[in-house]
This record gives sequence, C-alpha cells and structure tokens, in this order.
Amino acid sequence: ETPKAAQLGRELNINVIYNNEPITKDADFLLRFDAEGLGITQMRPQKIGPVRVDFLSGELGFRVRTLRSQKQLLPRIFQLGPHLKKSGAHKSVRIADLTFGWGMDGWILAAAGAEVYACERNPIMSALIKDGHYRAKDSPISNRLHFFPGDAQKFYEQFQEIKIDYVYIDPMYPTRPGSALPPGEIQLLQNLIAPATETDDVLDALDTWKIWAI
Repeated sequence: ETPKAAQLGRELNINVIYNNEPITKDADFLLRFDAEGLGITQMRPQKIGPVRVDFLSGELGFRVRTLRSQKQLLPRIFQLGPHLKKSGAHKSVRIADLTFGWGMDGWILAAAGAEVYACERNPIMSALIKDGHYRAKDSPISNRLHFFPGDAQKFYEQFQEIKIDYVYIDPMYPTRPGSALPPGEIQLLQNLIAPATETDDVLDALDTWKIWAI
C-alpha cells in the first residue's frame, strides 16, 4: 500500500512512516493501510483503534441484513423500505446527511431505499469514508450513497440543483465532566472533530437552505 499511503500523505499534508521506521512519539493519531483498508488509531491520551469505516460487516452489516425483520427506528421515521407508505411507493426519497461521521445512519437510510447525499468537512474522516465506500463498491447500496468531501455550505453549493426532501443531522456533543465516556470510536471521532464547530457549520448551511431538518 506504499503508493496509496504516499498519495494520502500528500493530500492530507501529513508525514508518511514506512514499516521499518519508528512512529513519532508526539503523534495524536495514526492512519494505516492494511488488508482491511484504511484505519485510524488514536495514540493519546489513550490508545483507541484501529477503527475504520466498514459498511459491510460488524454491527452495521447486521443491521442491514436484518432491516426487514427488525423494526428499526430510522427507516420508519422516513417511511422507507418495509415501512414505505403506499402513497409514496414510487417516489425516490432524497436525504442530505450533514453529520455523516462513521456513516452508519446514512448507510442504513441508503439500504432502506433512500438516495443519500452526505458530506464530511474533516479531511481525515473524508479519507476514511472514501476508503470504506470504495471497499463497498460491489454492494448495490453504494450506488445510493453520494459522498462529498467538504463542509455543509460547500455541499449545498454542489447539490443545490437536487431537490432534497429531508436534511438529517445527528450532531456530536462534548462529553460533560463526570458523565460516562461514549464508546471508543465515538471518543476518537470527538477528539478528531471539534463537535461545537461542526454544529455551527451545519446550522449555517441550514439557514442558507431554508429547510427543516430531522
């Protein structure tokens, strides 16, 4: 994976470390290509990972496989899949996911039949999402997920000609002192992306769109 690592290093303007070189002690995160794709490890204050965007296996794969047998809340909110209203059976629902994160909710919505337009402004998360999307390219669900690497405002400028039916946001909130820590992958995401500025970016875009969000 050396050529891919070198290219990603140039795109993100980060140092590339090869197998025979030591890892820098002051690194906060480590990106690594392996047989399972691109993964990220949080190196400090505590080690978490590696974590990768995986649309096909694990918890997300199980949720997709059981989409019709389990009464999952998210597709029901949008009346998708087995919960689709008869009156809208032939309508393609277009949803903008402005807080894509690890992509679980957006992938579930696409699996349930929606056309999902997603964005992510953090370049490291964007690289992880694009790698996960590429590895899932043989799944028919991937054709209904349209990913844009950039902030919500630039995303609006790119897709404003498309009639979006719903805007979906699920913002992160900073962990309050004394509260239980969230799962490891959420901790990593919170440390990589500043939750408060992410929310401000999304709200600014919604103001431009003049549209209600769910």
